[in-house]
Amino acid sequence: MQKKRAHSKNSRAIKSPLFLTKTPLWEKLIGLAGFMLFCCMVFFLLYSALNNHKRPPDFNFEIVGTEQLGDRFLVFVDINNTGDSTAAELHIEMRLTSDAGDVESSVAVIDYLPASSTQRIGLYFSSDPALSQLEFRPMGYQEP
Repeated sequence: MQKKRAHSKNSRAIKSPLFLTKTPLWEKLIGLAGFMLFCCMVFFLLYSALNNHKRPPDFNFEIVGTEQLGDRFLVFVDINNTGDSTAAELHIEMRLTSDAGDVESSVAVIDYLPASSTQRIGLYFSSDPALSQLEFRPMGYQEP
């Protein structure tokens, strides 16, 4: 004769496996936000790779000030790269033309000018720049 076991209050119910438990709402929301962030990053990288239309470097010049040093004049100039590309070894010529037609030039080289950045240079002249016409000209650059 077999004995039947009686159900006791101390017997434990079989727990469901971990993957069948209900996930809290806050955890689902954080997971959804992470997935959306991941999708946005992938979309941005694909868009950037397919639409790689970089403008070449473009330079704006602004005279910041002048200073007399003995018999010479030092002209401070800010150069702003408004293009989308970086310029390396940028050669710049600044010409000083007097009312009499005399031309004096000074050249500077900027080693590295990233996109959307500004660099200050100083150029020396023997004539007073306040009495002359200033002209800037980028001579050339290399791609880094």
